Amino acid sequence: MTDIDRRSVVERHDVVLTAPDATAPLSVGNGDFACTVDITGMQTYTAFYDPALAGDRSVINTCTQTSWGWHEMPNPHGYTQADTITEYRTAGGDVPYPDRFDMRAMLGQEVAPDMAPGTWLHVNPQRLDLGRTGLVLRPRAGAAPDEDPLALTNVHQRMHLWSGTVRSTFDYVGQPVSVTTAAHPELAQVAFRIESNPATAASWRPLRSWWAAGTVLTVRSRAFQKTGRGSWRTRASRPGRNTRGFALAATPAR
Repeated sequence: MTDIDRRSVVERHDVVLTAPDATAPLSVGNGDFACTVDITGMQTYTAFYDPALAGDRSVINTCTQTSWGWHEMPNPHGYTQADTITEYRTAGGDVPYPDRFDMRAMLGQEVAPDMAPGTWLHVNPQRLDLGRTGLVLRPRAGAAPDEDPLALTNVHQRMHLWSGTVRSTFDYVGQPVSVTTAAHPELAQVAFRIESNPATAASWRPLRSWWAAGTVLTVRSRAFQKTGRGSWRTRASRPGRNTRGFALAATPAR
């Protein structure tokens, strides 16, 4: 009997993308925390994956979420589950069902007043998108950032199932860029290792929002809301001459 090469068995199922696909972004995580990335291995082209901007396209949003990050919209009318109940007569008596919910609300259409309580309760509370971290890709110094993922060439992205990491490579304005994305196995932390020509990544700053003027490739990271339950922390490093790396940690309040 020969031993099973478990690594090769797992790796034959690695997910590989060679073009931007808004229906198939990849994620790293640990069961309690997850970060979904686009074809750059980060969250660079958010509009391309945004359901609110997709029109008739099918998309999956690139979000960063945890089990402790929740958000609730205002409930000025004080809706409760009792407001969603419809009673149905059966042979055994009246049976209540909380079914007063209109799926049209999920498609942005008008909701009938009697369906409003169920609509609110269906989407609240909701997981909070903690923030986005992506590259700012400029065709030349001082130019507006590129917002179209088709500006990238020689795209190759692999989800390494054995290590749980995503490796993304692409060319931008003739310069090769490599991004490795990994999540902490236990904590709500995600890390990125970016390798590129030093002339391309001319300035890296360990700040929450990185907008270095006069560079072709910079990094931006922003948190959408303060929930009172957590915060973003950024740690930057310089592993090598052609490499820049940093990690983001989403930490719940103690």
